[in-house]
Amino acid sequence: MSKQLNKRFVQYGILIISSLVIISGCSFIIYFVLTKTGEPKNLATYLPNDTTNSTISNACHDFYHFACEEWEKRNPLIGQDASWTTFNAMQMKTNHYFWKIIADESYEIEDSHLQNARKFYKSCVFTRDLKTTKLTYQSLIRDLFGGWKLIPSISTDTEVTDLTDLFLSIISHTGSSHLFSLNIEEKIFAINISPGRIVFDSGSEWTSIDEFEVIYNKIAFAMGVPYSKQSEIKDAFLMMIDLSNKIPIPKGIHLSELNGIISIEELQLICPQINWDYLFEKLLQETGYEKYNQLSIIIEKRYQLKYRCEKYGDIMKRGDKGTLRTMIIMEFLVQQVLHALTFYTNGTDSNSNSSSQPHFDELCISQLQSAFPWTLERHYIRSHVNETHKTEVINMFNEIKVTVIDLLSKIDWLNEKDKAFMQDKISKLSIFALYSDQKTSQEKENLSTVLQYPMRVDNYYLNEFYIRKAKYIDTLKTRLFNYNPSPLESPIFINRAYYNKRENRIYVNAGIFQFPFYYENGSLASKYGALGWAISHEIMHAIGIKGVLVDASGTSLSGLSGLILSAEIETKTSCFSNQYRFYKFTNYKALQTDTREEILADIDGLKASYYTYRRLYDKYSNSVKQDSNISLISDQLFFLSFAQSLCGHHHGINLLIHSVIIPHVMERYRVIGALVNSKEFAHAYGCPVGSPMNPETKCGVR
Repeated sequence: MSKQLNKRFVQYGILIISSLVIISGCSFIIYFVLTKTGEPKNLATYLPNDTTNSTISNACHDFYHFACEEWEKRNPLIGQDASWTTFNAMQMKTNHYFWKIIADESYEIEDSHLQNARKFYKSCVFTRDLKTTKLTYQSLIRDLFGGWKLIPSISTDTEVTDLTDLFLSIISHTGSSHLFSLNIEEKIFAINISPGRIVFDSGSEWTSIDEFEVIYNKIAFAMGVPYSKQSEIKDAFLMMIDLSNKIPIPKGIHLSELNGIISIEELQLICPQINWDYLFEKLLQETGYEKYNQLSIIIEKRYQLKYRCEKYGDIMKRGDKGTLRTMIIMEFLVQQVLHALTFYTNGTDSNSNSSSQPHFDELCISQLQSAFPWTLERHYIRSHVNETHKTEVINMFNEIKVTVIDLLSKIDWLNEKDKAFMQDKISKLSIFALYSDQKTSQEKENLSTVLQYPMRVDNYYLNEFYIRKAKYIDTLKTRLFNYNPSPLESPIFINRAYYNKRENRIYVNAGIFQFPFYYENGSLASKYGALGWAISHEIMHAIGIKGVLVDASGTSLSGLSGLILSAEIETKTSCFSNQYRFYKFTNYKALQTDTREEILADIDGLKASYYTYRRLYDKYSNSVKQDSNISLISDQLFFLSFAQSLCGHHHGINLLIHSVIIPHVMERYRVIGALVNSKEFAHAYGCPVGSPMNPETKCGVR
């Protein structure tokens, strides 16, 4: 029966194409080819043989299982906390592409930036061992701090003891320390001084002091501190805990003493222990910004900085500089070690010379993407997307906007003013489609400070030190010079689509432009079922529960109108919440506003994408008589493409994260929840009323 269906399917496709060629010769015939090579070759396996059969098909029992069962078998979870989704699979495909161009020494050998990235990756794969770690950080301690008496081999007579110089070594490559943090405030173009890191608070990565102390000691001893010096490490740890505690706001303190713009003279009075003029000069000269002394200074929680500086001053006065130096050096080491990848406990590959080919290492690929995003982006764009692809995405976006504006006009519970507001916002909605242009990646690449530091193939940890320093300098430079394009942006190979309410713009990154969201030679149904749905989902955020609180220009609405509309939309989602509460791992989240927002975008996005696809399907058919079975199969393919773009499963801690923390419901229920509320789906698959996928009661907002 499957073979007969495929044969009949192709026959109708050829008949329609032939007719269209005779009538108009137009290129839009591609939309009627439902058996394109880019789509699943076993399509007949998924589609019911007879939708009029009274027997309920598997699709009508559990469509997620029907669509994703084979995918889950091909992508089994390994490990008690494993997690895998179609998005993970897309990212892995991207990762392998980057590994291939890095591992292939013959690829772009004249590209010096790619060669630098290649050296970094090799260093990550080949030189993550304890010996390299220890020697690297010992060398940095000697260069930055003038040595350390706790490690005799790097002890010198030129130890840095000045508090400003000690903190400069930390601040200059992270912007953060236990005493203070430094950044540039973009809105008022000022140097921002904020309190230092607090080791234990609500945002801390440590659950207990004891846990952190164990890590603290391990780092010290791994770096060469003798076990006989454990008491000195203990003293430094206790000093760090004492100096980094959160300080409550003193009673009766004036608001102006919390935050405000001050002069450098006032800053020097608040914290005389640091030579601020010298620190600003040394730090900001690395950015190339020459007018740093003309910048305003804004201080956050000045009472806290004042209190901490006084405590540091007391330590210096009582002559406990040795413990203070150890504490600051240990802070440097903790930052470095915890930021970099851990070393291989069983050693690394024996051959680490520049000619050896590195194996695939997912962690190193991730670090590579973070270190050289624009070099990789430049090559990704050239090999994966083009202007034709961009035009196709923009056209899909514009067609869906037409549908959404039309749907809004038909909502009976919206008043005319609110309809006009939402329609105006959709009409002015813009899109970032795949990538900016070929030159933008090159511009961001040239602005990146990392290019100033030649990578060493024999030292991963030194490379990481310079990369982290470069990222902080890039942050300062971007805010000082207002770079556009900005090297702080996310690279387009990240597979995501999202809505930016301040810009009233949706972003569809090139990373998502691959299977299962896009088939190069796919049909209209498959493209709108997957990528079209993703675009529609983000469009719906513009007029969702939170979206209607902001107008088309990105300005938050004043008055009650926006709040009333938002509350009205959220009230309309109560039906969904009651429905989703009965799904596993969703009962708690279904009542949360963020989750309701995502549920609404899923369901209304699918509706808008489907209506757009059907409108174009009918438009392109022109006067050609359509076979009802071909049309039905096309609808089935639309919903199948939607479901298969959302396959995913989780175990252990990742199951907990997806069921509680992440606002989206889990993949299974994103698919089922959207489809049980779609009468078009029920018709396409012939699901009887009352069957699991076609309940008598359906929810809807638009």
